[in-house]
Amino acid sequence: MSNSLTFCQNRASNPSISFYADRNWSNAAEHDITPPLDHIVKGDRKYELTGKFDDDTDLFYNVNINIDPDAEFDYFVSDSFISDGTLIFLVESMDKLIKKAMSLQTYNKELGPPPNGCTVNLTLGNFVVLNEYDGDWIPADKKWMRERTTVLLPIKMEYDK
Repeated sequence: MSNSLTFCQNRASNPSISFYADRNWSNAAEHDITPPLDHIVKGDRKYELTGKFDDDTDLFYNVNINIDPDAEFDYFVSDSFISDGTLIFLVESMDKLIKKAMSLQTYNKELGPPPNGCTVNLTLGNFVVLNEYDGDWIPADKKWMRERTTVLLPIKMEYDK
């Protein structure tokens, strides 16, 4: 068990900061981030993120991704869904969270958004996945949708100017 699991279990269980505090996080499992991340980045964990802000100002970031399941994380990004247990939904959820982190659609609120032109160092932990079955979330018209899955991705974010 790495700090990824411990951090996510503790933070997700805290009702003052988590929408997921009503869930039994002792049943969560840790899943290695390396295979899905490498599938997305094709081995290139350093890249430039460029584009335009809404006001047409150019944006530019250098992004470095590191994997360390035992890092001292700042926060996690999350996704939750109800399904019939088909694994493609889990794969899609993991991909969505990796892409959200990579495209800087999330940041540590204590740091604020990354300043334009900086280098963003992302340290990603392992996924923490909680599968629950047969709860009050089952849709009345879709009785086969018996599984609720919550996926957490712990992140440490630092900026170099």
